[in-house]
Parts: sequence; C-alpha cells; structure tokens
Amino acid sequence: SHLAFPGMMASKFFKRVLVAYLTHCSEGHLAWVGMLLNFESQINFYLDDRYAVQVLAASIRRGCPRALNAVLTSFRSSVFNTVNNRYFELFMTLVCGKTCPIPVLRNLYTGLAQVTLADWLVFGQSAKQYRAFSRSLATLQATMRPITCE
Repeated sequence: SHLAFPGMMASKFFKRVLVAYLTHCSEGHLAWVGMLLNFESQINFYLDDRYAVQVLAASIRRGCPRALNAVLTSFRSSVFNTVNNRYFELFMTLVCGKTCPIPVLRNLYTGLAQVTLADWLVFGQSAKQYRAFSRSLATLQATMRPITCE
C-alpha cells in the first residue's frame, strides 16, 4: 500500500477525525496532508471507501490541488472507470452539497464532461453507470448556477 497512514486509514474513526481536521486546518497544512495522503496513486481507494471518500471530498472543497488533480487525472484516464467506483456518487454529493469554490466545481465539470468514445461505448452497456454520470454532471451544473432573486 502506498498510503501515508496505512494502518490508520483502515480506521473509520481516524478518517472522520481527518475530515474534521482538513475542514479547518491552514492552507499550508492542507497542502502538506494532501501530499501525505497520496491521492494521485490511490484515487480508487478514496472513491471505493465510504469514509475515505469523505476525506477526498473535504480536501477538494478546501481546494487541495493534489486531491483535485487526482480526480481530474482519473477522469482523463477513464470517466467510466472513475464513475464506476463504489462511492463516486457520494463523492459528488459531498463536493456539491457544501461550500466548494466555483472554479473547483468548473474543473470537475469540465473533466467529467471530457468523455472519450471508449467511455461512451461502455456507458452504452451500463445504464447504472450512465445514470451516475449524467446525475453527476447535472448536479455540478446546478451547483455552479448562480442563485438569482426575482
């Protein structure tokens, strides 16, 4: 395992404490912990674990470049495989459900929308993953839409 805290990352309690820390720590500590968490090479771990996905989402809501780049790199590799992770939809809900910088949401939207022909062909075989993909795009789009008073 290439996780910085392999034993600790098995503990849902540790992951919950880590989410609380990431939500309130300084920008410098956010960058440092983002490096330690090794999002880039472990993105599937973060999207396949109910509590680790919360760590990833908290990092992205705070604007952690390593966390965002890990998700965008995963999209570039295969949108389908990224969406196919067990907790991808929870990840999107967590990112869009709380304050997240609009530029971060735009980056996620643009990355998710860059579907390759190979991804489209696989989505054509999987209604479940296509629904997850289309709901995620719609949620991002709705979250970015400015609130207007009429």
